[in-house]
Amino acid sequence: ALGVIANSTPSIYSAALGCQVLGRYGKAVPRWFWSCVLTLIALVLAMAGREHLLVIFQNFVALMGYWVMLMICIVGMEHAFFRGRKGFDWTAWEDKSYLPVGYAAFASFILGWVGAILGMSQVWYIGPVSEAASLADLGMWLGCGFALVTFPILRFIELKVVKR
Repeated sequence: ALGVIANSTPSIYSAALGCQVLGRYGKAVPRWFWSCVLTLIALVLAMAGREHLLVIFQNFVALMGYWVMLMICIVGMEHAFFRGRKGFDWTAWEDKSYLPVGYAAFASFILGWVGAILGMSQVWYIGPVSEAASLADLGMWLGCGFALVTFPILRFIELKVVKR
């Protein structure tokens, strides 16, 4: 039991920090309170899914892999083509006029999910591309392809229209 607590503590603390980064309202709430709320949420979810926890984790981790890969593609493209060459102003991390609005990232993330859904091969869903490819899980690669193709175009448009 103590091992579970020790392994959960860094994740909950990190999630509490993530809640504070979401905006000024999240930052106004103390981190210890976020940790308590997130611990209660984790407890309720664990108790509700205790009979089917392995299946829930398997399904969730499969979806998490698609999500993480799409984010890596989008952030990597932002760094490689739009911000990396200029360098980073580490003092302006909270200045809204310096940060991108995120329309391009959000749209390419959604389009990446379309690609992932078309190519995924999971126990609970098989996409049409995956079915045509003899049940190979191509979701991650199709999702990345969709995100890599659409993000630079949409980000260029966002820079022209929004100017940041």
